[in-house]
Amino acid sequence: METNITSYPISESTIKFEYVKQSSLSFQKVGSLENVNENGFISFIIDEKHMNFLFEQFQITNHVNNLRNDYCIVAIKNLIKKNEFLQLSMQLSENLISETEFETEIEENPEKYIIQINRLNHPINLHVISNILTQIGKSFNLDEVSELFSFDTRSINSELKAIDTKFGE
Repeated sequence: METNITSYPISESTIKFEYVKQSSLSFQKVGSLENVNENGFISFIIDEKHMNFLFEQFQITNHVNNLRNDYCIVAIKNLIKKNEFLQLSMQLSENLISETEFETEIEENPEKYIIQINRLNHPINLHVISNILTQIGKSFNLDEVSELFSFDTRSINSELKAIDTKFGE
């Protein structure tokens, strides 16, 4: 059974996407700019087995990208909380507020100052976080990673040991 799909719009400057019809491990040329339809799309025919595979790969990639975006937002929010806490602590150390005012502020506004720590529940999360940290280009210790991404250090260690046990042998 074959499934007809339509690709993204193709323009004169994006000629690269020509090989799509897949049978076993080879690709066959099925389109070029000559067979662009009136809407600027090229239609490709892909068998159902490969279409399902491509769809699953798309879903996985989409999920990883969503996780990446979520963790970047968590990291930024946690940095803001840390900054807010440090500013409040500075006010306390400079005697601009009392210790009672400091504690009351934190108790009344925990979402502003307290980083919630969660359990890392899947190795893919560790992969995504590792990828983000690699792109930042700075070394982080375990406590910094935990604070930045809201994961407890025990669950990070547990996932690292599980990965090492599975792939390190």
